[in-house]
Amino acid sequence: MRLCSTDWTWETETEKAKFSFKPDGTGVHYASGNLFKWSVADGKVTLVKAADGRQAVLAFNSAGLTYAGNDYGGHKLVGRAVKD
Repeated sequence: MRLCSTDWTWETETEKAKFSFKPDGTGVHYASGNLFKWSVADGKVTLVKAADGRQAVLAFNSAGLTYAGNDYGGHKLVGRAVKD
């Protein structure tokens, strides 16, 4: 599985958010300005929020551009990623 470093829009049933994934393993959530570090291992994308270290772990299906996992608060998150 490969997640490219680029800008992505990730959607859930209730919201749409744009993120930038940079080649150095950092990123930003544009709407909130939250910075994070990102990594990919064992088919999962881990986002670590810079402000407090909380983690979001998502299984990403690159064929269908879908993801499922837990957000920073541990709540279930399911959605799809759309390359801008």
